[in-house]
Amino acid sequence: MSAEDLLSLLTQIVFVTLGISTLVEYLRYRDEARRDTMLAFASIAIPIAISLINRFITLPTELTIVSAVFLIGHPYFLLRLTKYFQPLPFYLTVIAILGMVIIPILFLLNRALVPAEIAMAIILYFVVFDGYSMLVFVRGAILSSGIARKRLRFAAAGAGLLALVLILAGIRYFLPELYTSLSPFIQISAISAGLAFYFGFATPRWLRRTWQYDELRSFLTYIGQQPVHTHSLKSFVNELCTTANEAVTGLASFVLAKNEEDHTWEVIGSNQGQAINMNPAMLNDSNIINKVWQTQKECFISEKSSMEKLDDKVLPRTDANAFLIIPVTSLEHMLGVLVVMMSQDPLFLQDDLALLRLLAQQAAVFLKNMQLLEETQLYSEGLKQTVSVRTSQLRESEARFQNIFEYAAVGIAHRSLEGSYLEVNERFCQILGYSTEEAQNLTVDAITHPEDLPSEHACIEQLLQGNIPNYSIQKRYTHKEGYTVWADVTTSLVRKPGGEPDYFITVLLDITSQLESEAAQQTAEARFARVLDTTAEAVISVDNSYKIILFNKSAERIFGYSSEEMIGRSLDILLPPGMAQAHHHYMTAFAEGDDIARGMGQRGRELSAKDKSGRVFPIEASVSKLTEGEQVILTVFIQDVTERRKAREALLRINEELEQRVAERTSQLQAANKELEAFSYSVSHDLRAPLRAIDGFSQAILEDYEEKLDEDGQEFLSIIRAESQRMGQLIDDLLDLSRLSRTALNQKNINLSTIVTEIAQELQKQHPNRQVEFVIEEDLWACADARLIRIALQNLLGNAWKYSGKQKVACIEFGMLKSSEQTEDEETGTIYYVRDNGIGFNMDYVHKLFGAFQRLHSSSEFEGTGIGLATVQRIIHQHGGTIRAEGVLHEGATFYFSLGRESCA
Repeated sequence: MSAEDLLSLLTQIVFVTLGISTLVEYLRYRDEARRDTMLAFASIAIPIAISLINRFITLPTELTIVSAVFLIGHPYFLLRLTKYFQPLPFYLTVIAILGMVIIPILFLLNRALVPAEIAMAIILYFVVFDGYSMLVFVRGAILSSGIARKRLRFAAAGAGLLALVLILAGIRYFLPELYTSLSPFIQISAISAGLAFYFGFATPRWLRRTWQYDELRSFLTYIGQQPVHTHSLKSFVNELCTTANEAVTGLASFVLAKNEEDHTWEVIGSNQGQAINMNPAMLNDSNIINKVWQTQKECFISEKSSMEKLDDKVLPRTDANAFLIIPVTSLEHMLGVLVVMMSQDPLFLQDDLALLRLLAQQAAVFLKNMQLLEETQLYSEGLKQTVSVRTSQLRESEARFQNIFEYAAVGIAHRSLEGSYLEVNERFCQILGYSTEEAQNLTVDAITHPEDLPSEHACIEQLLQGNIPNYSIQKRYTHKEGYTVWADVTTSLVRKPGGEPDYFITVLLDITSQLESEAAQQTAEARFARVLDTTAEAVISVDNSYKIILFNKSAERIFGYSSEEMIGRSLDILLPPGMAQAHHHYMTAFAEGDDIARGMGQRGRELSAKDKSGRVFPIEASVSKLTEGEQVILTVFIQDVTERRKAREALLRINEELEQRVAERTSQLQAANKELEAFSYSVSHDLRAPLRAIDGFSQAILEDYEEKLDEDGQEFLSIIRAESQRMGQLIDDLLDLSRLSRTALNQKNINLSTIVTEIAQELQKQHPNRQVEFVIEEDLWACADARLIRIALQNLLGNAWKYSGKQKVACIEFGMLKSSEQTEDEETGTIYYVRDNGIGFNMDYVHKLFGAFQRLHSSSEFEGTGIGLATVQRIIHQHGGTIRAEGVLHEGATFYFSLGRESCA
């Protein structure tokens, strides 16, 4: 047998084997996809098998015709496989069916020999449909993934190689020589096409397993490469759905789990980026989903499937035409259900189910491991948190202990058994004046006072022998600067776990200041005792039962008893007969806090006392109370007032004599005042009569002898008249001034601002042509006699008006000084002032201002009698106030005055 015959035989065997394999697969599962696959391969395998049998046994011609019909149907059967990857165009189906009808007719019409043209048409028919199928398989391989992509690649290669074989077979009609030379290549291509179809549509079990394990390994490798901290149930289930969907070229994938409380389905993960047009609520009554959950066996449903009864509660409500449903089961229990939605029935259903089952099984293991990992992580986190809390507590405890050690108010030191300091706190350094580094280079013996070393060494020996747990002593340290520091020292021994001594802990409290205070207190107490003994007053203290507990030297001197005689005896021994009961009542009331008794005790009372000789004498006693816990101590301070009482009685006699003398002098003064009033009236009357005569006769001479007198005579007479009138005014002013001292005050609250305003208005009316600005502070009140204050203010404002007369625009102010404006020598209180911008005066002559008839300006320059300011001064003094003046020549003057009372009660 030639090589060409051997290749031809091998090709025939391959295709026959493919036909038998696909037939067995169909008979095993009996689904539409395997039926279409079996028909596509049987259409080639049957003619080849009949041809092989004819080599050994002559078969009937009709059987050969039937086999030829099967071969002619191959393009149509192959075309049916493409519908699993894209919709089959109607016109191609029609062409394929027409080819199946026309080609047999052509064979029947030309039994002897088929013309080359018809042969080429038939070959072209086969090539077109094989080429179209190849393109569909290529497109399906591009759009799909996983095992489906691998199988479609083989299917596309088989369709392409078969089309190539048919094209090369047509060469023999035109180029026989070339066909002969290409015959081996054609045979190999035919074998390759058959093998490619075999691996694509009837894949061996071992190859399918290999591909499945590759997909599974890729999935597990991807999951294993993800960081542990990114794993979560949701993310892992989403990745499972994505891998499952890509492996079988599905529309969408999701994993369902049943809620244990209400037994409803809920989606726990899906392939991300794909919309799932399904509400999980519609699955609650699904027979198929519940069956898979209960039986834990995978299932496939579709509109064309005969494997399961159609579940009309699910499929019609989605965009899918088929569902692949796989249980996700661990060794212990059901975790969920993986559902893959597909646009049409899968061509490689069993491979898809097998791969999804592997994915689901491994996912269940991984999910279980994840649950264990999460539980472990939760336990680990809890353990970490517990450790963290305990560590934090330990650190806080250490920090508290360190803070106690560092910031304690007492010095703390750890020292070795040899006496060197291992660790000291800040207070220890402050007490002894050393820095931390300096202290750690010291020993306890080096800074302990030499006289205290033996006693401390003895205590340390007792501590090391275990005779005592610790010891407390008072000892002296030597400060860094050389002076002595007293301290209360407590030392304890810390032992190792085995009981051996390890180190000492010493706590020291600086008591230097305390000892100094105690010494100072003792000194003060001794000083107080000396003072108590040297004081002129008798000091006697008694307890709750009125027993004497203190009896000083002055008490011994006044009462004649010694301190030893009186300590512990009742205070009654010092009281006259009959006074003990009243005295006890008063002392009890004072001890119990009676306000009246306490007030009397603090002020002192005049009582009678009895000395050792029995003499009763007057005393002045004051009582104070000191409470010490429940003990009340009363101390009586006593003065012998015998001499003072005698002096008081003598003073009373003198006062009586003085009052009698005052009454006599008052009577004499009243008589003198009456005589002075009579004299004033007489002087006034007697002086006025001659003055009126002088003025009258001078006027008569001027009127009767005017023509006989020259100008000098008339001027002299005018001067005489003016001076006599001025003399009369002086007499009136003097009388008014004398009456002021005899006038009783009628004081009440008056508004000074209102009075000043009224006086200002009167002055403006009298001199309407003058330009004067009054500045009057409002609501200034005082307690004064309204009539007299008006006279004083009229004089002050009149002077201001008069002496500012030469100013074009005069300014007169009335107001009150603020406390910050008062001079240091002025008494605190309200100070009023009247100020002008007039002629002023020289301060060298200020002492003359308030004297009667004292003038700083001539009468020809400014009219007046010189009585006004004296009148003002007398009125202010009557009110208990003061008045003073300040002035600058040609710049104005200010008069300041106060009144005794700011307001009347």
